[in-house]
Amino acid sequence: GSPKRLTIENLQLTGEWNEEHSLSFAGWSIPRRHSPDWAALDRIILGESIIDLDTPAGALRLKLEGESARNPNDRSQQTFNARLSGVQHQLVLDSQIKGTWSMNTGLNIESEIREARVNLDHLSASRVTGWFALETQDSSPIPVLSGQFQAGQFGRDNLKLSNVNVTLDGPITSPHTIINAELG
Repeated sequence: GSPKRLTIENLQLTGEWNEEHSLSFAGWSIPRRHSPDWAALDRIILGESIIDLDTPAGALRLKLEGESARNPNDRSQQTFNARLSGVQHQLVLDSQIKGTWSMNTGLNIESEIREARVNLDHLSASRVTGWFALETQDSSPIPVLSGQFQAGQFGRDNLKLSNVNVTLDGPITSPHTIINAELG
């Protein structure tokens, strides 16, 4: 028979996130459509893994660990839970990601950002927390995004804001966005 469980330990990926916001990894690329091949497994466990990304803002190193399991009540559906984190000068991140993927209904992701800080040449943010959800349907190629974020400080070039609250809702290409903040 075919394997029912896959365990990956100490995976190290090197990739690039270019200015067009396209993500690629050395040796392979992320498929545009969902690939059902991995969905044949009942469980996938990813031990602590390292992702090194070259970005327009500089090099980033992230840690990713998690697992996915087939829903026993719906064999076409996988549930997943992961932790994405990183600690360095440009980016501090501690986030929890969970969701479902199904060949029938698409992808649903919920993420909680427990702590984040961004320190780039033209962009900075501190004391960032919040959540977001992303949902795709096979009938629409454009994911729907919703979320709320808070930041103690936010800076973009000469714009400086404090006590920032952001709410997003709608298609990822043009979500309705509400920003409430204090200048300075």
